Amino acid sequence: MKTVVHKYKGKVFESQKVTKFVDPYPATDGIHYGPTEARGWAEKVSTHFREFMQVASTGNTETLVQALPIETPKAAPNSSLLKKSSNVASGKQEQELALLLKLVEKSELKNLADLDYANALGVYEYEVVKDLRGNYPFDRVRIAHGIVFGRKYTSAAKREIGSQISMVVVPLSKYKTLSTWQMVDGLRPNFELPIYTPKLE
Repeated sequence: MKTVVHKYKGKVFESQKVTKFVDPYPATDGIHYGPTEARGWAEKVSTHFREFMQVASTGNTETLVQALPIETPKAAPNSSLLKKSSNVASGKQEQELALLLKLVEKSELKNLADLDYANALGVYEYEVVKDLRGNYPFDRVRIAHGIVFGRKYTSAAKREIGSQISMVVVPLSKYKTLSTWQMVDGLRPNFELPIYTPKLE
């Protein structure tokens, strides 16, 4: 995370310098607070935000409210990413793809000490050499690989630029447990390409 933030000239807030995590590890992840502690922190943040925005308090701190993203019009797909085909997807992420791929760019983690978690995903960008099922509309795809497991590099982390590989992939969101892994994404932002991950057998 620090690498990506610094790349775009942002700032990292070191929360560990101003707070102390006391929940047992590995029963918890050693970083995030549980509901009780988190609620107290959230109420203080909410109070400060309301004062800053000069918004009256609702007086009800017992009701949990889920924040939803603001709906904004979707940008038209970049024509350079679309194959010359009449069968172009309408933004729906296919549930499963079978692709022959060529690696063109990868997110790299040069120092394991930079990780806050024991496991990490790295986002790679591939050129689609062949769509084996004919259900993917773009000529590039981004895939999140497990590049660190148990604080050790995996074989995926050593994959070289220009190498080819066949993969069956699914949307990253399919595997909920991967949301607890640290994400390493040093690629240029591209919100048109959904992120997939290799299908687990």
